[in-house]
Amino acid sequence: MQNQKKIWGSAIVFAVLVVCTLSFQNCAPSSSGSASSDNNNSNSTDSSGILSYPNSGTPVVLVPGQAVTLKLQKPSYMGSAADYIWMVPGDDYALASYYGLFTEINGYIYVSLTVKASYSSAKNMRLYILKMSDYSYADTTGLGIRVDSSAYGSHYSADMATEICDSRGSYVPTFIYDPSKSAADALIVFDNGAGVGSLECSFGGTSVDCLNTPAWPSDWASKKLTISGYNRCGTSTSRTF
Repeated sequence: MQNQKKIWGSAIVFAVLVVCTLSFQNCAPSSSGSASSDNNNSNSTDSSGILSYPNSGTPVVLVPGQAVTLKLQKPSYMGSAADYIWMVPGDDYALASYYGLFTEINGYIYVSLTVKASYSSAKNMRLYILKMSDYSYADTTGLGIRVDSSAYGSHYSADMATEICDSRGSYVPTFIYDPSKSAADALIVFDNGAGVGSLECSFGGTSVDCLNTPAWPSDWASKKLTISGYNRCGTSTSRTF
């Protein structure tokens, strides 16, 4: 029951944030803003796979189909991670979820990213921290993320998923679905701290990968949708619209 209450609490946060943050999707913070300039210009990661944040150095390179949990140094301006969310504005539909909650463990913060297997472009983007108090960016630097299908074999591989599952394993993604929009925009996935694993969409009994919208049936908008999936810890979730 306690976990259920926590998940519903996250769902309420999501419902509020989806209204307040969609306008951020196509804009990044201005470098001339007044947000914190706590910055690190070195390479993005150390030998143990811990990423500095904020960081203007080498981006984290991911490939289509990859799911990874990043372990970040908690920035000095951050008190409780519960007062912030992470966001990747303008992700060009590359990610299963472009924003979500942090998991905080022993002074580190964790972010899980899942790249859609169907994404075929090369894209540079940045991950930022957003303050929930006023929905503004906490810093103007963020962390560089690059999705590149040509990077197989040299992509980022320090996956920290096992470190979050003890404390966040029961937290599953939350969904908002609007069939009046285009397929690319109809389903929004919010990460409640344990990442996004596989997601299967059943449109009136026709099952497809939720993250591969070109594979959706042509009449998807008129069908009942059931979403079945998992977080990165293997916990299942299901929702019908």
